[in-house]
This record gives sequence, C-alpha cells and structure tokens, in this order.
Amino acid sequence: MTIRKTPYVDPTEISVDYYKVLAWQQARRMLEWRLPAGKSDRRHSHPNALVYFVKGAKLQFSYDDGEMAEEEYADGAVAAWGDVTHKVRNVGETDLHAIVFELMTIRSSAGG
Repeated sequence: MTIRKTPYVDPTEISVDYYKVLAWQQARRMLEWRLPAGKSDRRHSHPNALVYFVKGAKLQFSYDDGEMAEEEYADGAVAAWGDVTHKVRNVGETDLHAIVFELMTIRSSAGG
C-alpha cells in the first residue's frame, strides 16, 4: 500500500454509486461500501481506516505510483488501511459489501 501524497479525494463525492455515509461524528466517519463484481470505483482517498467485510470479494487496488495489488477478503474479514489514495476494482465473482470506519484528519476532513 502506498501512503497518500496527493490531495484528498472523498469517495462519497467521487464514487456516489458505491459509497454512502452512515454516520459522521467529529473526526470519525462510518461508510457503507458496495462494489458489484466486475465494477470499479473512481480514484479516491481514505485517511486511516478499518474495513469490515460483511460480504468479501477479490479486489484489485491501483495506486498513484503505478503499483497494483490484488487481495481477496473473506466474509467477516477486517483490514486496516493507512492514509491512502487508490482505485479499486472488484475482480471476483461476488458483490462486495463492507463497512469502512475512517479516522478523519484536519487534512482530509471536509465536514462533520
């Protein structure tokens, strides 16, 4: 995973079909993330985040520096992501459903 050096891009503003804000309290935000099999979201950022995969999937991550990675997450898996900008494609056969818990920073916080 590449640490973000580019400006913050809010996934709920750039990939509105896939991200929904469930709660936002002070510097903490909870998102619902749904990404159907074969679909990609748009390039976006996350501050430090914890991701709970309600329904896992096989994902391909593309980073700003050209690096790519593939990860498969099982149902119930948890992942910790640092401050990152990436694009995600669901390369598996199952639709992804996850809850993303973000710790917003002054740099990334646009509201709440």
